[in-house]
Amino acid sequence: MHGAAIHRAGEKANSYITSCPRFHFGYRLSRLLTLAHGRTYPAGVGKREIQRRLHVAWRLPVSIISGIVAFGILANVANDTPFAKATETSPPGPSATVHTGTASQFLRTIIGVGVKGNLKPGKKPYAPGTRVEFSFTPVIGYSAAMVVLDGKLVRSTGTIDMSADHWLWAFGNPEKGTTFKDVMTVPSDVTKIPYPEFYQKRPSFTFKVADPYCALTSKVIAYPSSYLGAFPMPPINGAPLPPGILRGVALRDYWGGGGWLNNPSLNNECTGSMYTAFIESLKRFKKLGADHVIMYQTAIMEDVNAAELRFLAKDMWISDTDLAWIAAQARAAGLKLHEYICIGTDAKHQPLPQNPSPEWAAKFFDAWTKFIVGRAVVAQRNGIEAITLDWSAYYLDLTSMNSLYVSKMTELARRVRRVFSGKTIVGTAYTPSDASSLLKNIDWVCKGIFYGISSEENSQLSVSVVKKRTQEIIGWAAASLGADAPPMVWGLAPGSYRNYLLGGWLEDAFCVPSPDDCSQRKVRTDFSVQAITYEAALEAIAEQTLLKTASVEAFGYWYTDVIRPKDSFPNLSFSFRNKPAESIVYEWFKR
Repeated sequence: MHGAAIHRAGEKANSYITSCPRFHFGYRLSRLLTLAHGRTYPAGVGKREIQRRLHVAWRLPVSIISGIVAFGILANVANDTPFAKATETSPPGPSATVHTGTASQFLRTIIGVGVKGNLKPGKKPYAPGTRVEFSFTPVIGYSAAMVVLDGKLVRSTGTIDMSADHWLWAFGNPEKGTTFKDVMTVPSDVTKIPYPEFYQKRPSFTFKVADPYCALTSKVIAYPSSYLGAFPMPPINGAPLPPGILRGVALRDYWGGGGWLNNPSLNNECTGSMYTAFIESLKRFKKLGADHVIMYQTAIMEDVNAAELRFLAKDMWISDTDLAWIAAQARAAGLKLHEYICIGTDAKHQPLPQNPSPEWAAKFFDAWTKFIVGRAVVAQRNGIEAITLDWSAYYLDLTSMNSLYVSKMTELARRVRRVFSGKTIVGTAYTPSDASSLLKNIDWVCKGIFYGISSEENSQLSVSVVKKRTQEIIGWAAASLGADAPPMVWGLAPGSYRNYLLGGWLEDAFCVPSPDDCSQRKVRTDFSVQAITYEAALEAIAEQTLLKTASVEAFGYWYTDVIRPKDSFPNLSFSFRNKPAESIVYEWFKR
């Protein structure tokens, strides 16, 4: 989970920015404590992993993210029934000619698994008025061929009058699997989807999903049509980003232990390889146009009350062996690797102080410097392109210790330069004032863009509303950092639920406060909110001239193609995998 502080109107120029996977203090910590010290664990999540999670479960103060409220979104109405069963029905309508509009001649054909037919996939021109026949039949293992033409489910055989542009999506309905009603399907290959046309109508039908909760990859993705949400999908304006801007995608933060390496879907009774899921995700990033992948590491303090503070060099989510493997796989896929680092509780599950004495803070920075220099050595060995020098997830009030922060972090930056030739990043913990000495010794500044809009704005959501707020956030960053600041890394992580923009954090990895009282099932999924936010933020970043831009990074990407909720909630997550926002990112990331 990735979070970042923004300046609200009227707030001070300084802000605390946490760019790390985020755990809501109230619900998530209580849930983790229950699991760590109780008798019952979610399947595939062992006690050791729950204890690991406690290291980053400390509180998220309201001052970090504008408008954060603990599950203020829970008044939404649930709109998914994960285990819904329904009787399969035949596609409606006659095998008839489709007549629309005038003056166009392109037919875009998308073929999923489970069918064969007379049309080939791709975009083909036709003379206006040409009549194109189509016919599809199911292959072995599928009960029916299904065809969606211009957003409407039609018979598998028919004729298209090419007096306008059309798109056709053909796929098979599996013979075996879990049956869902009132769903639509999309190709898992974002390059095949005509956006926004594919989402302008909302077909709804009954469909079987072979493995809805555990599959690492799927060619056809099915979810309720209602998931598209309350608003039309926004058009894309101004894409792509300038070619000199880097493009990155951050995977979700649950790499390590506790069975999750063998269960990347996070659903009980599922199995699978995180390593395979990672490789498959890299393939998607290349198609998206990304040039780097971001992974999250943890820093765990040994004992917060010790006379000499020390961060553990080995007890981390991603082992050094796995990190070397991750870097090698990224290189093989043609991608660079960036490493971000989080801090949570200490190894004894004690919280780190938010308002420490200057003496404790000085010892903290000394321990942090030693730890990060060591991580820089590992990063250099693995060919990592960029690392963060500060931390995220841990809120440390430095407003009265700005000079201490600047001096200690400047010294850290200089020491890292001696062992690491890649890019160094600050801004994930704190944006200081009067920091020219520090800014001269680092390469990039990270700024997460998160929101807190009014209820009135939320009820009439549009690209212009969110774009204006994004421009304000950029303006606040420029006022704090100055025009001569190092290039910016803009972090984007919009959630896909209706009231995301009101502010607040929603856990997506497991039920809170408990599986028997699962708050997430009361939240309304809304992909349109995520799409609008991505488009607005990308337009604002592309147009702004106040600060130089080094990179744009999209956070929270799910490891698998699972999108329906069960024990985890990729439908609500700020993952944009297999959602309309992925088409937006794809167009903006093109070069």
